[in-house]
Amino acid sequence: AQLRAMAPNLAARANELQPKVRDIALEGIRVFSKMSDNQRLTVSKTMRRIALLTISLIFVLVMTVFFLAKIYSAAKSQAAENSATRERLQAMLNTSLDAVLVVDREGRFLGFNGAASEIFGYTEAETLGQPMADLIFADHHDVIRQHLQLGINSGADLGRVQLQAKRKSGEAFPVELSLAKTMSPEGEIFVSYLRDISDRISVEERLTKARDDALAGERAKARFMAVMSHEMRTPLNGLLGALDLLRATKLTAKQCEFADVMEKSGALLLHHVNDVLDIARLESGRILGDAVPLDLDVLVQEVLESQKALAQAKNLHLTYRPEAGPIGAIMGSAIGLRQVLLNLVNNAIKFTDRGLVEVQASLVAVYGQQRLSLRVRDTGIGIAPADQARVFDDFVTLDSSFGRRADGTGLGLGIARRIVQSMGGEIGVVSQVKLGSTFWIDLPYQKATQPATNSAARAVLGGPKAPAQKAATSPSRTRTGKGKKLNFLIVEDNAINRFILREMLLAMGHRVREAVDGLQGVNLAQKHHFDLIFMDISMPTLDGIAATVRLRAGQGPCALVPIVALTAHALPDDHALFLASGMNAVLNKPLDRAALVHVLEEMTMSPQAPQEPRKAARTARPKATEAKTGVSKMGAQKTGAANANAVPILRDGALQELAQVLGPDRLPPLIDRLLREGDAALPASRAALEQGDDAQAKAVLHSLAGAAATFGASALHGCLAQMETQIKLANPAAALAMHPDLVRIWAQTKAALAAP
Repeated sequence: AQLRAMAPNLAARANELQPKVRDIALEGIRVFSKMSDNQRLTVSKTMRRIALLTISLIFVLVMTVFFLAKIYSAAKSQAAENSATRERLQAMLNTSLDAVLVVDREGRFLGFNGAASEIFGYTEAETLGQPMADLIFADHHDVIRQHLQLGINSGADLGRVQLQAKRKSGEAFPVELSLAKTMSPEGEIFVSYLRDISDRISVEERLTKARDDALAGERAKARFMAVMSHEMRTPLNGLLGALDLLRATKLTAKQCEFADVMEKSGALLLHHVNDVLDIARLESGRILGDAVPLDLDVLVQEVLESQKALAQAKNLHLTYRPEAGPIGAIMGSAIGLRQVLLNLVNNAIKFTDRGLVEVQASLVAVYGQQRLSLRVRDTGIGIAPADQARVFDDFVTLDSSFGRRADGTGLGLGIARRIVQSMGGEIGVVSQVKLGSTFWIDLPYQKATQPATNSAARAVLGGPKAPAQKAATSPSRTRTGKGKKLNFLIVEDNAINRFILREMLLAMGHRVREAVDGLQGVNLAQKHHFDLIFMDISMPTLDGIAATVRLRAGQGPCALVPIVALTAHALPDDHALFLASGMNAVLNKPLDRAALVHVLEEMTMSPQAPQEPRKAARTARPKATEAKTGVSKMGAQKTGAANANAVPILRDGALQELAQVLGPDRLPPLIDRLLREGDAALPASRAALEQGDDAQAKAVLHSLAGAAATFGASALHGCLAQMETQIKLANPAAALAMHPDLVRIWAQTKAALAAP
């Protein structure tokens, strides 16, 4: 009833709510519609994203498929290439002439090629897993193991090793083995290449035998040359000796003419024999010697002085011109340079009738390096262009006519070429017919870092007397000072020289003992103490150098006392040899009182350290030596004569000086003795030269040269010195050719000594 009663109100209320409900419904519809729109948009975006992602995935998949296909293709090609390479390597290994062995780090076989099977006799199956060292190197397995271990530790290729391998049959044979380490999937492995060198060893043995046979042939040739030299010189000696005897008889003018022809022919033949021997010495390398410090300017002057007499005989001007000043000390072969220059200067004089012969020297830059350039220029007959290329060949004489102007074998320039080439240089000639020739020499230049061995104040051949040379280090000197009596030992085989030196020392108040050869001198010096020893160089039994070495090596009372060398003539290089043997100074004959006093003061005043081996010498300059001897720069002694360049027969005042030292009564017997020795020495020296006994000839000439120097016989001493030098330069024929000059000068010297 209440509900009904309220119905109208409810209806009214419902009518009132109807618009609101409608609004709410409409709002709901609007909200749901908006939500639906939003969802639709979201789904649309999501679908678009899914589509893009799908497209991207499809692209990636396509690209992946593309690259996979490409990689597959490349892998397939690589596999094919690897297969081909493997097949090629296998073919190479199978066809290799060398055995290829592959082992692990324990040295067990991993591989063994066909060549290895052929070399060793094993199949690959027999070797796999077997130790290489024991299987094929049974005698050297320790070497192989050490080799493998070294490769493991160092990781480096081990190079080649030569040893003995063993075949399956047990046969040993030489192999050359190389071993290198590499990596494999299984770890370190070693690949070895091995070569059978039996054939090579056999060839080497045959070559060695051929070389030995060739050397034996060379030795046989040398023996043949020596025998032929003796056999050829022996009849020559008989001929030339008989000519000397024949000249002593009474001959007609025609017979004298025949004798002259025979003598010249014999001397020329002997010269030819010596030229051939020079070639043999050069080919054996025995003529040059080692490079030593030498003064080039002094050496050139020595050569010119040795040829001075020949040039003066033809009125030629002989000069030396260093273009930019003196060259100074260089390293070189003194023997080789001297021989080359002697040949070139002698040739220039031979083929030049007027004008000059000049030696030029300079240093030139070639590609940034200094070279020594020497030229020998003459104003002679010249050489035709067609002949200039062959003048240095052996046995080439450009004028082969019967009336040619100069004799010769044609070996001189060939010898010069060999020497220059052996010194690393070149030699050539530039010439114009009738205008002259210039022979040029280009040599490597090396400045000497030590004093030159020929840097003394004089040139050897006819130069000024050298002052005493003294070593930089000398034995302990005596405590005896100036003004006290000293004990001296003179070791000298020449009685005249002993007498002169003894009298000089006795006149100074000293005590003197004498020995006639080196052995006697050594015996005396080992038993008695002397304050100083004068030692001649050339002596019989034991020479001065050997005697000095023996004294220095001993423990006698004179092992450390000063020793002064006495020499009438020696090449400057020899002075260094004297000093190196243990001598302390060099006195040149004739002995000069001032030089003697100077060396006595130098050797007996201040104590020094004991003897040491010496490499160089310094020059001790005696007071007023040059002033007293009156020697010019070029070696000509001043005589007051109009021709200052002429060497006097007797030096002015020489006999007066001896008379003052010895006393006037003692001089005549000594002169008589010199005359007897000279008369005996001339035929003896000639006979020795003709017989090829160079040592005997040099000893005879040296002995007479010492006596000549003592008496001031300048021309005689110079001639003897030049002859001795030619012998030392292995040119005895030149010394023999000078013998007639020696006879003439000796006759003049005898006349001068006999004059009141």
